[in-house]
Amino acid sequence: MAKSEQLMPSGASATRRRRRTITATGIVMAAVITTAALFVFEPTQPVSASVPSTSGMEVIEVPPGMSDAEVQAMLDEQARASAMDVTVASVMTLAGNELTMRFANDASNKSDQRLALEQDGTTAFVSEPVAPGYELEHVTLTRQQADSLKSGPAVATITGVSDTGSPVGNGVRIDIEIEREDA
Repeated sequence: MAKSEQLMPSGASATRRRRRTITATGIVMAAVITTAALFVFEPTQPVSASVPSTSGMEVIEVPPGMSDAEVQAMLDEQARASAMDVTVASVMTLAGNELTMRFANDASNKSDQRLALEQDGTTAFVSEPVAPGYELEHVTLTRQQADSLKSGPAVATITGVSDTGSPVGNGVRIDIEIEREDA
């Protein structure tokens, strides 16, 4: 017989197997209970989410215990509060140095808005910030700005502007048309 083998009475072997089975079952049950507890109980620390705001991206804390529907409702409200409404003419007319456009910043907006006019990858014009409730209709361009615009497609980029003058968010790009009356 090898040194590592031990002789045991047949009853002792069955008792040992039973102990091992009970121990293994206990370990498995403890693992199952621990895993279930992780899924059942809510986290104790708040969760955070990034949402747009009038000053850029804002991190808000989601209190523990909120359902997915409650979190979604809170984020929807935040999105509504930071939305912007503007009106931009789809066709802008250029006669000499006078650009006729319609760019209105709705009175319900919380921040000023700026319009940048781009054609063929070149920015031809950037407006001063337009306060909520105000609009631009006619702009006198420099000769260089006017000469850089031709009849055809262009892009108007609308960007929110903070109180310090820095851009808020990424802006919205709108395809428009330029019509030159002198062309």
